[in-house]
Amino acid sequence: MAIDSDDESKVKILGRDCFFIGVGPTKTCTSWMDQMFRQHPEVDLPMHVKETFFFSSESQGGLDRYETLYGDASGKVAGEFGPTYFSDNRAIQAIKKIDNAKIIISLRDPVERSVSHFLHSFAKGRAKKIDPDFFSNPNVYRSSFYCYWVKRWIEAVGEENVILIDSRMVADSYTSVLSGISSFIGVSDIPWTSPEKRVGEGISPRFPILSKFMAGAASVFRSWGFHKFVNLMKKIGLKGVAFKNGKVSFEEAGVDTKFLEFLRNEFESSIKFYSDIFDDGTGFASGNKANALLDLMYEQSPDAVAIPEKVLR
Repeated sequence: MAIDSDDESKVKILGRDCFFIGVGPTKTCTSWMDQMFRQHPEVDLPMHVKETFFFSSESQGGLDRYETLYGDASGKVAGEFGPTYFSDNRAIQAIKKIDNAKIIISLRDPVERSVSHFLHSFAKGRAKKIDPDFFSNPNVYRSSFYCYWVKRWIEAVGEENVILIDSRMVADSYTSVLSGISSFIGVSDIPWTSPEKRVGEGISPRFPILSKFMAGAASVFRSWGFHKFVNLMKKIGLKGVAFKNGKVSFEEAGVDTKFLEFLRNEFESSIKFYSDIFDDGTGFASGNKANALLDLMYEQSPDAVAIPEKVLR
């Protein structure tokens, strides 16, 4: 059975009463969250892969196929972390059909997020220089229009089913972040083990042509469902042949102060939303607070929660 956005009936994933999805856009600590919740005995995540891309796929292959990605662990709370869902209307409409879906949205400064996302693409050989390649991957740019996309998620699943997290808190107090998410999805808090993956750790290419080839090959193998093979290649150190730790510099990617100023102007409303939504210093915000803030911003200026038409093309 596939999820039909035209069908008004709700579906249950794996027969569970609650299904959570971390949809924070790329470079907001979703990989770290996936890694950490794999140690939780009450949480069931897809085996051998973080991102399934199931809800954004035109040919989903049906829920039966999707559910084979999970283990036989009845009684657990199931979910996944899929950052590409954040600014994907197809995914939003599909996830809207899930019964009692819980949405976790992690955010960071929108300019920092977009630049970090671009540098990651640059390191993997998917982009060359900031202009025009910055806009060749639409998620690099459009996923930082927070006001628009957060509003779409609230409209889809209801404000009571949305929580927002300031990803800065992961570095400052990661246990409080994990405890807050655990409470939201209805599982117990546990003694968390320090993360293996350092938050904010970046990569840069050793050999650009090889890096581009390997990144592309990994994407193809994952699209074929060969997640175990890709993970095995990582474990034996093949990734280290093409990539090394350390972020690509702004200079290498052509990011200058003029372009950063352009982004600040583009994301002005998102910068304000990000600042205001986490103004209490806890690093958490409810969907109710986000919805009220967005409504207020809309009353003050309808353009504040809009998105440029070019971004939706």
